[in-house]
Amino acid sequence: MARDDPRTAGSAPPLLSDMSGDTEPRSERTSADRLAFVDRLLATTPLIVALVDREGVLRFVSDAVRRVLHREPEELLGRHVAELVHSDDAALVARSVEIAAARSGESLRTRFRIQDGHGQERVLEATAASHLDDPEIAALVVNVADVTGQVTAERELAGSRERYRTLVEQLPAVTYVWEVDPVPGPDPEYYTSPQIEALLGFTPDEWHVDPNGWRDQIHPEDRDRVLEASA
Repeated sequence: MARDDPRTAGSAPPLLSDMSGDTEPRSERTSADRLAFVDRLLATTPLIVALVDREGVLRFVSDAVRRVLHREPEELLGRHVAELVHSDDAALVARSVEIAAARSGESLRTRFRIQDGHGQERVLEATAASHLDDPEIAALVVNVADVTGQVTAERELAGSRERYRTLVEQLPAVTYVWEVDPVPGPDPEYYTSPQIEALLGFTPDEWHVDPNGWRDQIHPEDRDRVLEASA
């Protein structure tokens, strides 16, 4: 397969040579052998690996683009990356290239939409790191993951939560989600419907200030019975 491959210029990084596993003297290992090894290595990852130059032009993309996007590398190479994405995300991607190019050694993560070879919209997450100052790379190294399924699940979960919130806030009662004895770790998610303000005079935010404050609102004659039932 013919493609614009910047790895053909110069020798492979020593790490790749050391990992090849053969016993031939290093000086006898050909550039083609090293490139074949890199191709095999890239074939094992689900990520698309790309090299983007300072101007934002795609100079290399791994064969994983066939598997992930059903597109040929040749149709993408030599084009500005902002041309390849959804038009509404083009400015974001172009700006991300500028920022990543200016931050040597730092990683920048960006999500954007792109059309795959079957005409379907995919959501990709790219993590770019600048190696423009490295003469053997001289590019932004970009790892790209397909997060379409994750984004779809997040949207469905958000929609479910919104429908639940809409439902419970129409009920003539207070609805709450509460951990009586939260375990150590990330902050638990509390929810109290706004009807509590009419019932007890607290806003939901005020009610959440003290996770155990609800105990103080129980009538003394009922407290033992309620706490026992909630134990």
